[in-house]
Amino acid sequence: MEITVAIDCMGGDHGPHVTVPAALNFLKSNSDVDVVLVGLRDAIEAELKARGAKPGPRLRVHHASEVVLMDESPALALRNKKDSSIRVAVDLVKNGEAQACVSAGNTGALMAVSRFVLKMLPGIDRPAIIAALPSVRGTTYVSISAPTSIAGRSICCSSRSWGDAGRCGRAQGPAERRPAQHRRGGYQRQRGGEGGGGDAARKRASISSATSKATESTRGKPTW
Repeated sequence: MEITVAIDCMGGDHGPHVTVPAALNFLKSNSDVDVVLVGLRDAIEAELKARGAKPGPRLRVHHASEVVLMDESPALALRNKKDSSIRVAVDLVKNGEAQACVSAGNTGALMAVSRFVLKMLPGIDRPAIIAALPSVRGTTYVSISAPTSIAGRSICCSSRSWGDAGRCGRAQGPAERRPAQHRRGGYQRQRGGEGGGGDAARKRASISSATSKATESTRGKPTW
């Protein structure tokens, strides 16, 4: 299967000066992946020229006339900048011209645009940021940052609860090694209206207490 990655070249603190060289290095080490550089055409082509590169069969430039700044409101970026490099890169995924989108930020705008354009997976109400954390022992851990909530079908974990309570948990380890609140369906049994119902406030207090005890029991331990 041919894979194309759309890269928001205007993202991050330094924009094309960093993202374009990174994209070129990626192409050199991944011969089975094509790249679309999204952003201000003149700025991208200037960076390509400075490095002796130019568009070709595996590398093309897709112009986007607007840029979302790193401190810009995600809501305003979503509403007012429909031709931003973030929006255009995500639109390429939606239209099937790319299979993935990569951006260095504005992270809030990226999350908002992705949720609006691509929608959510069935049964998931909120997006999460996932980072792979390799260790010196060769084991990869996964850290998930998402809004903490007991609302129905929400992703109920945060960087704090994974970092302190769960110590991230091995990505492919048995469920017993992960904190109880992150096991599949762990929160669903305590949601209001399921499993016998009950007082919503009492359920929230129960979940909060369990999370606090898990956090205290592992405080101060390293995350790797």
